[in-house]
This record gives sequence, C-alpha cells and structure tokens, in this order.
Amino acid sequence: MSKQARTSYDSSPSGTLPGNSLYSQTLSRAYQSREPGSVRSGGVHPRGPSSVPVIGGNIPIQLKNSQISQPTNNTASVPLLIRPWKDNDHHTYFSGDFMFCQKGASSSLQTVIDLQQFKQMKFEEKNELVEHFHQHNFFGIYRNVANIDSLRSVGRTQQALINIDVFGRTNVPNIFGRNTVSGDLVSLYFYCKYSMSLNRWVYHIVPINGRTQPQRTNLLGIVPIGIVSFSGKSVVPTMIEKSLESRDTLQQQPQIEVLML
Repeated sequence: MSKQARTSYDSSPSGTLPGNSLYSQTLSRAYQSREPGSVRSGGVHPRGPSSVPVIGGNIPIQLKNSQISQPTNNTASVPLLIRPWKDNDHHTYFSGDFMFCQKGASSSLQTVIDLQQFKQMKFEEKNELVEHFHQHNFFGIYRNVANIDSLRSVGRTQQALINIDVFGRTNVPNIFGRNTVSGDLVSLYFYCKYSMSLNRWVYHIVPINGRTQPQRTNLLGIVPIGIVSFSGKSVVPTMIEKSLESRDTLQQQPQIEVLML
C-alpha cells in the first residue's frame, strides 16, 4: 500500500481527521470517563482497602446493586399437552406431584402418570410390569394447569395444558424420611413385587434420601429427583407409604425445596 493510500484512509464518521473531529473527542471522553465503574475513571471510583480492615471500621463500598436476589437456580417449566384419563385422574394432579411421561408419543398429546397411578396398576406377568416401567421416563414436577380457550372452542375440554418444572428449584412433598436435610440427593427406587392378596404383580416404590442403601432384588430402576436445598418440618414415617397410595395424603405432607439438575 502506498503512502498516499495510507494517509487518505479515515475511520471517523465525519470524514475529517480523527484528531480534529468531534468523533475523536467523544472517544476521548469515553475512555477517560469519570463515571464510577468506567475505564480510567480518574480516581472517582472508591478504592478498596489496601490493608486488613480494622475491626469495627468502615469498608468503602465499591459496588452497589439494588437487585434483591441474583438470577441463579431459576426454575425452568415447560408446557405439556396431556391426554385425559377415563376416570378423570388427570384433574387431581397437584403442585409438587411427580410426573412421568410415556415414551414414543407420535403426536403433541402426551400420556402422563404419577406415583399413585403406578401403585394402582396390576399385572399378571412380571415381564408385563417390567415392560410397562421401561415405557416411561421421569419428566418433572407438576406446577399448575394452564388451559387455553382455543381447546374449549373446538370441543376438546378434556385435554389439559399443564406446566411441569424440569430444571432448577421446585417444591415436592417430603416422602424421603424425617432425617432428610439440605444437600441430600433424593431419589425414587422402583421395584416389582408379587402381591399374594391380589395374585398380581404390582409396583413397590421406595423414596430414598441417600442415607440408606436399599436392596437390589427385583429393582426396576432408580429415578433421581434432585438435591435438597431446603428442608423444613420432618415427615411422619408411617405416612410415607400412605402418601404413595393417596394424593390427598401426599398433599398434606410437609414440602421440601429441591434443586433439579
């Protein structure tokens, strides 16, 4: 490149030399601003302590933030359009319910199931129960129902649009034991069990808080729920099994906050 070509190049928007233009003056003020937090603030920004602070002394505040809480561990919820059950069981789902979704849905409608529906199912053969379990995946925690008017306008009043928490903080009933504390990894252990009274194979679900080592016999799978971030009132151990059978009993249990990963 020639000397004439280099001197004729001008990056300023006004077309004048950068040293004599308003553009250069603006850049000068931007890079030598006296506003706190800017580059080369000229000493206006409060300086931090240069030595160990004296007990009871004041420490200069270098950063002020009016935000009450930092945007961390936010809850992510996704909408799910679900199929109705003939017995209207989908109308009794509640906030904090453990939701499972059937695999391989070919349409936008999803078939969901919770713990109580698992416990109500009966199978003549063990293989049928095992196959049924592997047809479902844990989806998340039920938050609320979000029905829209467009479904009612076409006569689909039985379909429901629900919101399910899939990541972040959520509240669930404490069915994991009275000694569940913050930091515990809570999970659900699914077993197949033969009921002599029913003469059928049924589901046996054991909530685990990571402090016990359950048996492995007839274990179908382990469903991790999340890490406990806040544990409140302890649960009565005798109510855990009843909670797995009845939604009304499950809703009455004290809740814990879980961080879903």
